[in-house]
Amino acid sequence: MPNSSATSKNTAIAMTERRISSTTESWDWQVDALCRGQDSDIFFSPSGEGRSARRAREDRAKQVCAGCGVIDECRRFALAANEPFGVWGGTTARERQQHRANSRRAEELQAS
Repeated sequence: MPNSSATSKNTAIAMTERRISSTTESWDWQVDALCRGQDSDIFFSPSGEGRSARRAREDRAKQVCAGCGVIDECRRFALAANEPFGVWGGTTARERQQHRANSRRAEELQAS
């Protein structure tokens, strides 16, 4: 009869390895991102940033994103992770928040 302690340990190790592998795979797209190695100040708001400065910075970030080959993966990641800060996949935090709200409304309408 197998040792249940050893079986549990092996199962736990296998589950951990799967999670690590899944996490690594889910971040692989970042290797090809155009923003990689660029100044993060373009993508994330510094403390005390004014409205017009924020819009200009977000526009610059979106220009980088527009030429990126992994823009869709980046956007999907930010939406799935509920990323509350910065420009990801050509979308601002506010745009992603609006997207999530619209998606919830659409799901509610379908359910009713």
